[in-house]
Amino acid sequence: MTKNKTEQPAETMQAVLQCSRCGSENVCIWDSRKLHGSQIRRRKCKDCNMRWTTIEVDYYQWLHEIESR
Repeated sequence: MTKNKTEQPAETMQAVLQCSRCGSENVCIWDSRKLHGSQIRRRKCKDCNMRWTTIEVDYYQWLHEIESR
């Protein structure tokens, strides 16, 4: 019996991104940079060439910012 992804610790889980246009999982990172403690990534679908941006933030840093307001 295989483990469900929800049973794994959060540190080991990998999100599978899908293209919102064609649904393909054949996605690559086109550009990546850090900005104010966040990771900004430009992604590209290799099947339909759609591009989009994702912003990744540290959960605990984000939580601290929200609670301090």
